[in-house]
Formats: sequence, C-alpha cells, structure tokens
Amino acid sequence: MKLHKLALVALLVSGGLAGTYSTALAQGAHDDGSGPETRLISPQIAPGQVRRYVATYMASRTAPSPRSATVVSITNGSSTTCGTSVDWKVGFGGVACTTSLTLGPGQTGEHCSRSINDGLAICNATCSPQLTGEEGNALIGSTIGTPCAAIAVSARTFYTTGSADQTLNGVSDAKIVRVGTGNNGD
Repeated sequence: MKLHKLALVALLVSGGLAGTYSTALAQGAHDDGSGPETRLISPQIAPGQVRRYVATYMASRTAPSPRSATVVSITNGSSTTCGTSVDWKVGFGGVACTTSLTLGPGQTGEHCSRSINDGLAICNATCSPQLTGEEGNALIGSTIGTPCAAIAVSARTFYTTGSADQTLNGVSDAKIVRVGTGNNGD
C-alpha cells in the first residue's frame, strides 16, 4: 500500500496526472508569529494542462512605494494552438489566482499579476482579483501533449512609483526552471 501511495505522489509531482486536482500541506508561520502552522493548499492549474515551468519569484504590490507587478510572457513555439496558464502562488498561502490564454502558433501573450501601465507591458490576462500586496512564484502550464510542450517563457517584475506606475525604477528577471528539475545553481 505504501508503494502505491508513493507512486501516486510521484505522478502528481511530475505532472503525470495533469488536470487532476490534488492537495498538499505547506508549513508557514502563524499570522501572530507564534510558530509554525500547517495549511492545506490546492493547485489550480487549468483543466487539460500540465505544469511546465516555475518562475522562481514574483512580486505584486501597489503600496508602499515602490510598487511592483510581475509579467509572465509565453510564446507558443508549436505548430498547433495551445492553451497556457499561470498559477500565481503566494508565499505559503497557495494559489491566489490563475490566468489563462489560448495562443496560436508563434503567438506571444502576457499574463500579469495586476494591471500595469501599458507603456511597460500590455496584459492579455490579468489576475482577478488583482494581486496588490503579494510575493511568491508563478507556475506556468500549457495544454497536455508533446506539441504544446514547445513553449518559451520569460518573467520579469517591474518596480515603479506613482499611482499609475508612471516612473519605472527597475526591472528584475525571474529565474525560469523546468518543473521537476531544479536549477543549475546559477
């Protein structure tokens, strides 16, 4: 029986049962700082999709200054139309929202943690509700199947000031890691 459970966990972690909703436990601090708390989290990847990459950091704030917003760009490098999604995962709290886009061959679309000045990025899919005081990571998925594995991903966080993100103070690129592999220590 233990081997069966271990195999099921391995399949879920590797994306082998894509589209299946599972639960996991996460440890975090109590809001009052009194010690560890175990929370139940539920992955929200869009049905019919599998997680492909992790953007290792995202930040999305509207106050205090500086403001921040994370944008994940996905390019469909296949010869078929593919669904794409981003799970916006916050700290130890699980997935705050999921954005989805359908991209034709060669198309690029932007998933955003919140609306941002169009001069910086034009958001094709934005969290609802928008993330206004969060940090965490982003889990990037695409339609199950070999053709839709051919996606290219980049993620960047814009740091701005001004109530409408008028002044760009900096941009930080997130490390993109293939799910289940970890990075190379770079």
